[in-house]
Amino acid sequence: MQAVTIVNESERAVLTGTISCNPLSNVSWYDGPHLLKFENAVNTTYLTKEKAKCTDTTNLTLTASNAVRVNVSSSVQLIVNCKSASDDSNIFLGVTDDSGIVFSTTVIAYPKPYYALLYENGAKTHDFLDSIKVNAINNFTIHLNKTIVKPADYGLYHLYINNTFGETVINITVIPQSPRNQAPLVAGSIVGTLGLIILIFVAVFIFQRHYACIIRVERRKRSRKSKDNEESSHYTTMTEHENPERNVYDDLAQEQSQYESVLTKDRKENINDTKLYEKLQKPQNDNKVHINEQMSVQPSEGSSKHLHGPSTQETTCEYMNISFRK
Repeated sequence: MQAVTIVNESERAVLTGTISCNPLSNVSWYDGPHLLKFENAVNTTYLTKEKAKCTDTTNLTLTASNAVRVNVSSSVQLIVNCKSASDDSNIFLGVTDDSGIVFSTTVIAYPKPYYALLYENGAKTHDFLDSIKVNAINNFTIHLNKTIVKPADYGLYHLYINNTFGETVINITVIPQSPRNQAPLVAGSIVGTLGLIILIFVAVFIFQRHYACIIRVERRKRSRKSKDNEESSHYTTMTEHENPERNVYDDLAQEQSQYESVLTKDRKENINDTKLYEKLQKPQNDNKVHINEQMSVQPSEGSSKHLHGPSTQETTCEYMNISFRK
């Protein structure tokens, strides 16, 4: 079995494995831990890749087993010739006098590529430090840097990377940039502005919720106050309705009091009049008795009947009539 198989990019790659064994062997192809192919009871095996790519370059493992021996392995390397290729086509660098020019790019190629950094006009650059790191058999990283930057260093550069099978060009644009300490200031200013905007939105939101709560509370207070005012107004109205009745009652009570005082006064006057009448009546009765006695003793001439004076009853009636006329 061949240890190395080399094909060009886009060509058909065929890997052949011959196993000397008796009895026949079971074989397996592996790319690392991944099983690519398995065959049963063979002494020759093939692994084919149609249109090989640069990324197909790898180390493969062939394993054979039979009744006599188990897991006999052999390694074979597949290499695909390819031109240089990179994921970067344009690089933009903002640099200051202190930061310098520093950049790198990763390239896939086989065989190992060459590179050159040129100015826009095609002149070769100087004072750049460069290096190339081998990551794998067909994978490389190119580093370039310049510590001291002059105004003439700003502009466009071309990085040419090539090998036997082709080349690729990467454009590098170097532009001046403000000092590093201003970048955090700008970032901080942006962050501060965003924070202020967020804070304003939060404050407005909280204020709206608080204002809505105040309105609700005020409305409730107003409704309760209106209800209390209605109840108070109703009570006042009832009081006003009750006051005239109370006034009438007071007037009647006052009139009754006056009437009672008048009655009391009249009673007192009647009692006084009665007492006065009794005083007056007593002498009259005495006189009457005396007169009657005289008349009974000395009747008038020409008359067979006794003369009678006015009766006490008639006198009393006359007096009482006079008394009530007061």
